[in-house]
Amino acid sequence: MVVSERIATETVNKWMDFKNIPARKRAEKETKASIKTIFYAICDGYLTMDDNHNFVQKLMSPVLDKDGKPVLAQLIFKPRLLLGEVEDALMNVKSDNGIGMLRAYASALCGQNSGLLRKLDTDDNKTSQAIVMFFL
Repeated sequence: MVVSERIATETVNKWMDFKNIPARKRAEKETKASIKTIFYAICDGYLTMDDNHNFVQKLMSPVLDKDGKPVLAQLIFKPRLLLGEVEDALMNVKSDNGIGMLRAYASALCGQNSGLLRKLDTDDNKTSQAIVMFFL
């Protein structure tokens, strides 16, 4: 464990407080699962929060180009998302493509191309999707 459970809990709560996530929402089963994933990522040192409440995710498995050089080593998720940003990100996603919709939200939150996010390792994607769940 890189970060203490106390610090991880404080970080998650500070982020949720900044986002005005009500206690009722925090108590929901799905939200608790996302909180747990975020908590463990913080404890393991793969997720931090900067002074602007952005979550910074250090990828466990950076995305590499064809020569094996990293093209994506971290994702920075902003804490707020405008409706227009969501609409733009979802523009080419079919309504029955749940994975594509989640990836579009992640793209809007971190400013990375959705195609590049398709190359995330599944463990890195779990953390990303846990953050995204707070914007649905």
